[in-house]
Amino acid sequence: MKIKSDLNFVFLCIVLGSIFSFNSIALAATPISCGIPINSSISAPGEYDDYTFTVPAGETYAVTIRLTRTSGTMVPRLVLYSPSGGQTEGSGDSYGNYKQIDKTDLSAAGTWTIRVSDQNSTYTGNYNLVWQKTKNPCNNPTVLNCGYTFSSCGSCHTVQHDFFTFTVDAQHQGKVTIRAYSTSPLNPRLELYNGTTGAKIVEQSYCWLAGGNPPEGSIYARIDEQTLSAGPYTLVLSDCDHNEVGGYKLTWQSLQNPCGATPIACGQTLSGDLGRAEEHFYTFSGSYANYSMTLTFTSGALPYPNLELYNTSTGSQLGYCRGEREYSCTLTNSFSSGLMMVSGIYGNATRHYTLELQKTDNSCPEVLVTAPNGSEVTSGSSYRITWTSSSPQGFSSQQIKLSTDGGSTFPTAIASGLSGTVQYYDWSIPSGLASSTARIRVIATENGTGTNAQDDSDADFTILHTVPVVNRQYRYDKLNRLKEITREDNGKIHYIYDNVGNLLTLADEVTDTDGDGIPDSSDNCPTVPNPGQEDIDGDGVGNACDNCPLVANQNQSDVDLDGFGDVCDNCPTICNSQQLNADGDQYRRCVRSNSGLRRVRTACM
Repeated sequence: MKIKSDLNFVFLCIVLGSIFSFNSIALAATPISCGIPINSSISAPGEYDDYTFTVPAGETYAVTIRLTRTSGTMVPRLVLYSPSGGQTEGSGDSYGNYKQIDKTDLSAAGTWTIRVSDQNSTYTGNYNLVWQKTKNPCNNPTVLNCGYTFSSCGSCHTVQHDFFTFTVDAQHQGKVTIRAYSTSPLNPRLELYNGTTGAKIVEQSYCWLAGGNPPEGSIYARIDEQTLSAGPYTLVLSDCDHNEVGGYKLTWQSLQNPCGATPIACGQTLSGDLGRAEEHFYTFSGSYANYSMTLTFTSGALPYPNLELYNTSTGSQLGYCRGEREYSCTLTNSFSSGLMMVSGIYGNATRHYTLELQKTDNSCPEVLVTAPNGSEVTSGSSYRITWTSSSPQGFSSQQIKLSTDGGSTFPTAIASGLSGTVQYYDWSIPSGLASSTARIRVIATENGTGTNAQDDSDADFTILHTVPVVNRQYRYDKLNRLKEITREDNGKIHYIYDNVGNLLTLADEVTDTDGDGIPDSSDNCPTVPNPGQEDIDGDGVGNACDNCPLVANQNQSDVDLDGFGDVCDNCPTICNSQQLNADGDQYRRCVRSNSGLRRVRTACM
């Protein structure tokens, strides 16, 4: 009997071993796609779930695998099995609800298996599982652009990990900063991977212990002054404690060649609205022994302004100021060029602010646009632009530029080379120009230092374009029905009727004399083809028909009729179509007479 019972025991061990040995029995497994999370559960003690993915022959995968308990009492265990049965155990955290595997050397072709279970085969619970390639990520991860803020919807955000990619080009390689601000209970955790090798570069998080959010608002994670070479990168954002989901804002910025930053000049005060969990970027240049920057929150729910300064030559932080329970903070230093970052310490509320850059002795050159400064409506053909300007050294010259996109860009020169003492300019508004988002920028160049001081209109103003009123021509048919209207721009509207007198169609004929696809009514060269409508000097007359294409002259005055406008003609009263000037002076040609030099008035050449 003892021999029989021993045999039975051996047989039982063989059966149980075959059941629980991974290598001996192929268990049913679920395929899992790259980059797509799966939510499932361990519903009974001792249960485990297997998932598979395939590495093609000739390829090497770099992957990150993440297992998060979403509810229940299970202590997650994560194991990765190679096609030959070799295994890698996942590492966890102090909270016992998370496991992660990072590997850059999955080169064995075939089926790899991910096993999920409870650490002790005792407890149950729900979980979230995802795997992603850190080199050439799949499932279209979100692309982050330099200087752009990505916002995640808090109410619709339900996944445990978000994957992003960004590329550093040669122009922006060097030191960068990556920042995530929470707008929810989420505690941000950032992991940065090299997109070429798939290896992890750095991880940063700012975890708050049990008890929830910090007392003054949202929380953040930041990877600061990280040196990155040109190439692709993969970024993963998750919750630091692996138990929260929610909204956040994420951005990366070059510290040495900032993207999309707003320039600020010495003596200038700019204003803005800082949204929740936002940062605004400003750049400046010059050479000052001492300067001060002051950030002031002028309205909003909470104080705590935060101002950071970076040297754009090295990418290193020069200093920062934080208004601890105050509404203003001032940072004093010396600089040649730099980047300022404006935020609330915790980025937790919407606030209006002003940012001022000034020398400590208040000797910055200053410019202030007084008109148009916002809300004005111009309806005529001219408008007087006014401003104030001051500098201990005085100004060598001034210029005026126009924006029609609310101040995002100022591509149009209204006037340049103005005297450093004038403080107004009578602007002849080009015909056809109309905008409801116009702004003016005045730039003054300081004597000696060459420093530019500038100011913009505080808000948009409106430029109305009025079409001259002339008589329209109307034609009628024999039945006294309106047949044709000739408009002011020579375009025609044709009325077509059927046999019983019903109006069938209205045909609007647009006049395009030069055939360049631009109607005469809006063509800046209606008789010369110029589909691009180029106008370098911004005078409303296209380059193709402008008699002074590099100098603004809206009226196209040409007294001597030589084809060169008076403002750029080297002999404006003598016809000289070749503009000859052998001696390089301001006249065409000079001869000597008994009374000295005189200008020669000859036939047009």
